[in-house]
Amino acid sequence: VIREAIPRAQDINPSISKKMQELLERATDKNMLKRFQTCSEFKRAIEGGGTIHDRKIITITPEKKLNPMK
Repeated sequence: VIREAIPRAQDINPSISKKMQELLERATDKNMLKRFQTCSEFKRAIEGGGTIHDRKIITITPEKKLNPMK
């Protein structure tokens, strides 16, 4: 999981905006220096340009359970 890319949100829900996809990619970047450094920074980015489709919370569940001990 650490080395694998996570699924793109737009591949799961095509109605997610390009801007929101970019914000999610930054938030989950493998390089921690490229990620948002605080929750407040992420929140400001979402409020300033990201859009959440119909303000719905989308839950993504993996098809298989991950073993955190590996």
